Amino acid sequence: MLPAGFTKESVYGGLYRQDESIPCKLVKIQTDERKVDRARAILDFFYENRFRYKYSILGTVLCRVGITYHRNYHRFCSQFVGELLQECDILIKNREPALMRPSQLDRELSAHRLFEGDIGGLKAWIENRACFMTAAGRRPESGGYPAAASLF
Repeated sequence: MLPAGFTKESVYGGLYRQDESIPCKLVKIQTDERKVDRARAILDFFYENRFRYKYSILGTVLCRVGITYHRNYHRFCSQFVGELLQECDILIKNREPALMRPSQLDRELSAHRLFEGDIGGLKAWIENRACFMTAAGRRPESGGYPAAASLF
């Protein structure tokens, strides 16, 4: 897994392909199209510069004990997501992203849970949804498989 940096993840490849018991949650956040466009632009920028960014192991450890740590070009997953959501005015800016954990993001966003379980269950959920949407005459987004961007 290390060295690690910014990458696009898929439930059908990489670490997730090797271990389907990894816990996960898929949530939906209500926002407007302008904020979604801004988030896409930021994600595109990070992906274009993905080799510059690294996973912040020390930041993760210090987050667990409540210590803020900043290092240029280094982020851990929930820190990156927190910064992204703050930059897009989706998350209130009074929280320090370097101290955010995934469960805190979920609570603060009032996110709607679409799926919670493990990677194997998420694959089945995606495939069932893609089949249902195709049968209903709608095209599944992104080929039916949602993509996630993360810092690991």
